[in-house]
Amino acid sequence: MATPPDPKQIVSFEELLMSQVVQQEALTRLLVEKGIFSKEDFLEMVRVVDREMEREREVVSANYELTWQCLENHR
Repeated sequence: MATPPDPKQIVSFEELLMSQVVQQEALTRLLVEKGIFSKEDFLEMVRVVDREMEREREVVSANYELTWQCLENHR
């Protein structure tokens, strides 16, 4: 039987998300400071990735709808 997790080691979704935000911000600042890329380059890439992910969400949503329709038609 599995051992229940220690309540002291469980973090909320909010705490986990905040930790990720802090780490991403620190990494981004460090890379900008080191001249690996500029703030403008970073912001442009954020926009590019956001558009790509939005298209992916649309494809997943369309595939879900198509699958659902197929299942309904075969009942």
